[in-house]
Amino acid sequence: MVYRMINNLGLLGTSTILSVFASIISFLMLFITNLVIGRELTLASSFLAVIIPLIIAPISSYVLLGLLSKLKKANEELEKALEEVKELSGMLPICASCKKVRDDNGYWNQVEEYLSKKTDLKFSHGLCPICYEEESKKIDEFLAKKEKLKIKVKS
Repeated sequence: MVYRMINNLGLLGTSTILSVFASIISFLMLFITNLVIGRELTLASSFLAVIIPLIIAPISSYVLLGLLSKLKKANEELEKALEEVKELSGMLPICASCKKVRDDNGYWNQVEEYLSKKTDLKFSHGLCPICYEEESKKIDEFLAKKEKLKIKVKS
């Protein structure tokens, strides 16, 4: 019931209504307690029973409104993060030869380019030990061929 009230009236309106109810209940409790004890209800105690909830409720509403705002913002951030995670889940079409990835529009992109667009990833490139050895061999072969060509040209 209170949840529906908050949705319809907003937090401030709901807290105002609840503070009025709290004041009435507080006054009735004071009245019944004094009746059972046999004391008369004084104006000061009646005033405090009604006023205190009316003072405290708007202050607590302001605090709750701030917390609710922060919670809403955090929830939006989490929903955005979940959307990004969902976007990167599932099947990813990738070329078996060149390793390019097909995007939603049917275009083929480098893996780095695709992931950079979809996430906050930044890439740096290097060579693993196996590729380093292979590339070193290619460079050595190239330099050897170049050296042979120099020798043939001089002769």
